[in-house]
Parts: sequence; C-alpha cells; structure tokens
Amino acid sequence: MNRARKIPALLLLFAVFTGIRAEAQLRAAPEKLRIAYSAIGSSQSPLWIAHEAGIFKKHGLDVDLLYVAGGSRAAQVVLAGEAPVAMFNGASVISANLAGADLVNLASGMNVLPFLLVVGPGVKQLEDLKGKKVAITRFASAT
Repeated sequence: MNRARKIPALLLLFAVFTGIRAEAQLRAAPEKLRIAYSAIGSSQSPLWIAHEAGIFKKHGLDVDLLYVAGGSRAAQVVLAGEAPVAMFNGASVISANLAGADLVNLASGMNVLPFLLVVGPGVKQLEDLKGKKVAITRFASAT
C-alpha cells in the first residue's frame, strides 16, 4: 500500500474510533446535578423548558430542580453546598457577597423585574403610597 492510500485509511480509522468513543461516553451514566430556583414564574422558565425538553439529558446531565422560595434563601442553599447552581436575582448575589460570600453571577435572563404593584381603589398615583405599608416576601429578595 503506497503512502497516498495509507493516510486516508488512517484518518478513516481515527474517525471511526473517535466516534465509537464519543458514543460510549454519551451512553455512560449521566452526571447528577441539583439546580435551585427561587420563584414560580416566567423568570424561571428557561430551567423548566430545558428540563422538560430533555436538553439537560441530551448533554449528559441528570438534573434535579429544587424550589427554594426567594433569592436570598437560594443564595444560602448554594453557599451551604446543597446545590452548586441556582437561578435567582442579581441583588441576592450582591447582598451575599457584601456579607462575605463568594458567589458569581454568570448570566441574566431578564433586564427588568416582572412585578406589578397591586393597590386598593384609594391609590391613584405613586404619591398616594406615602406613609402606607408595602408587603415584601423576604428581605434581600427581588420583591
């Protein structure tokens, strides 16, 4: 066999064995990963869409989604090591880091907070709220 024929044959063998190895890796047990999310709403939909569409499984991840109410509590879950990844607001990352944590915000899915202010009939404009009480879910959460 001359040299001109050996190189394509070697490349073909390399491609076949590389493909078999990649296929075997895909068949290996998926890596378990717990991801916390902090709200039940549209802001958390990318996680659920990826989970329901099988995108995590396609990339070798067996993801367990864990609901933790509020960004500040989700930050605590990450800091405690219960979940290495979480989806919550950037304000909770900043608050945790100001208190000495070492969290990193990798991405943001929204550039606005999807909240509405629900008021009684006596409130017509912002000034009407002066001196009134406003409810929140938890300190250091987006609300």
